[in-house]
Amino acid sequence: MLITSANLHRVLVVVLAWFVISSPSIAAELSPYSLPSQQRYVPETRIQQQQTPPSTGISEAYYQQFAKKASALQPSQRADLQRSFTQRRDQAYAAGKVDEAQHYNRLVQILSSIK
Repeated sequence: MLITSANLHRVLVVVLAWFVISSPSIAAELSPYSLPSQQRYVPETRIQQQQTPPSTGISEAYYQQFAKKASALQPSQRADLQRSFTQRRDQAYAAGKVDEAQHYNRLVQILSSIK
């Protein structure tokens, strides 16, 4: 049997057709597809995170007592406390102690709100 280019071409077409027909990926069910430009992206909102104070494990009553006692201090004493708490907050952030840093940040906010 002599293989000619015409015969080779027919054999290749038959093999290719058999492969396409028997391939499971071709016969699989198609799922709907939408273009990325058609997909709607809803960004995560941070409103809820801003409304709830950070959880440091310290009660709100503690911060209220601190505010009451701090308001009785002299302005120079409050300024000293604010500087000290700011340094401690920054050190806690640098050390990765987020809860501790949030606690000191809350104290600094209380001190800065006292007039």
